Amino acid sequence: MKPKTPETLEHSTFRPPKHEIESFARCIFPAILAYFESEEGQREFAEWKAAKQAQQ
Repeated sequence: MKPKTPETLEHSTFRPPKHEIESFARCIFPAILAYFESEEGQREFAEWKAAKQAQQ
């Protein structure tokens, strides 16, 4: 059987183990939190909220 490469991996059936997802989330969460606590992150979030409000 031929191993799957990224080009042939079907994303709709890919199910990584829960512990891998949690490990990845623990790695990126501090950076995401720092961004949204920054002035730039606050400004972009406010812009995003305003754009969502305008769509309604």
